Amino acid sequence: MTHPTEPKLPESATDKDCLTVVAYLTTDDEGSPAMLFFDQQEAGNYCNPDELPEALVRLSALKARDAEIERLRGDAERYEWIRAHTTGHRDARRRMEFAFPDPHPIGNIMQGSVSQHLDAAIDQARATGGEKAK
Repeated sequence: MTHPTEPKLPESATDKDCLTVVAYLTTDDEGSPAMLFFDQQEAGNYCNPDELPEALVRLSALKARDAEIERLRGDAERYEWIRAHTTGHRDARRRMEFAFPDPHPIGNIMQGSVSQHLDAAIDQARATGGEKAK
């Protein structure tokens, strides 16, 4: 759970390592920016009792995090495509070999540890970047 003074961030930007608060902003009665503080407690002293200072984060950190998430989503889509296409060919080949055995079978690229590493990469990309909305 986030603290009430932490900024409202897009879903894609949730990594606390890149979202450190750099300052706190107070507002006047009309909602315009008034004063900037680097300490939350000091900023809170200049706010009304029912208000909290607005936390500010670096935009470059948010942009870098979003770029990394998009890269991971792209990786997940590419890995999914590879897995779907190689699995489909493997299953079709098995059905054919059942009816017409091949005396010289061709090895499948998705065997053993390759398949496990590919699945792990897909899972990691999804866990880190989330699923892309379709």
